[in-house]
Amino acid sequence: LTMQFADERIQPAALIIHFLQPDCMQCRAQLTALKPIAEQYRTRNIITLGIAHRGDHASARALVEALQPSFPIALGVDSELARRFA
Repeated sequence: LTMQFADERIQPAALIIHFLQPDCMQCRAQLTALKPIAEQYRTRNIITLGIAHRGDHASARALVEALQPSFPIALGVDSELARRFA
């Protein structure tokens, strides 16, 4: 898998991708558990990215507002990336 970032200055040493469903309680717990890990490893140039799938954008936005993750959550509902890896 090759990812290209819009900002070419971003060259992560590693990328942690977390696929989640906004209505999944286990996903919510994992998202909360990843928050301190993402903060700890950010200084080591390891980027954490969440991808919300199998739901709607409003649910994903509500999840982000409620849990305030320390890393970005992409609205990848029905995305090719989610179909390939989730």
